[in-house]
Amino acid sequence: LSHIALAASAAISPLTILFACILVKGKTKKSIINIAKIVVYTLILFFTPCIFTGFEAISLYISNFFSINPEAYNVANMSIANLLIFFGIDNIAVLQIVSIIMNISALAAVVILPETWQKLSAVVYIILNVFAVSDPMMLIFVCIPFVFLLAEEKHKATDWLYLLVFALLITPFPEWFYFDRAQFNAFTISMGISDIRNANNLISLAAVQFMYIVIICQSIKQLTSKKQKTGSE
Repeated sequence: LSHIALAASAAISPLTILFACILVKGKTKKSIINIAKIVVYTLILFFTPCIFTGFEAISLYISNFFSINPEAYNVANMSIANLLIFFGIDNIAVLQIVSIIMNISALAAVVILPETWQKLSAVVYIILNVFAVSDPMMLIFVCIPFVFLLAEEKHKATDWLYLLVFALLITPFPEWFYFDRAQFNAFTISMGISDIRNANNLISLAAVQFMYIVIICQSIKQLTSKKQKTGSE
């Protein structure tokens, strides 16, 4: 049932199929079969409606899904491409390459990191880092690794960094924006930022990209520790 539920989710929002990556546990046959089942269920649920509505919309959907508009800086967009656009980088090839490299490295972290909530954090980062879909509504996915983190009985010092990021992303900070909107907008416009809809927009992009740094650092540390153990053996 959980596989079918994930497939249904992926048929509606394809990036959610990345959550199936947490089933990867070494090269076990069971994990490969489970992921294959989810992929098959997703394809069935995704393409079946096309029998009645037509297949023309699929190519348009795919092209829009992976597109990056270098002239469309949006303060609510949390992707690395949007951050680069803010700093004046408008070369589509550069934006695409940087985004792909960071998403692939985060996907590798899903396999490398030991804890489930860490793997989920890496998956959520990839979703939030896709330019075409990154918006405040997608922050609902942050609640998944956040709940798994709270369920842990023991915590390391680095866990607090994740907790800080999650708190910055899902804790509303409406006071300044709603009770002194004129001053708030004047402050953001002076920084070259407009179209602010809530105060969280000012910190969400930085928080998401900081989460990537923590994920990669922990992945490198995990790989280093494995090499040291292998070398000592």
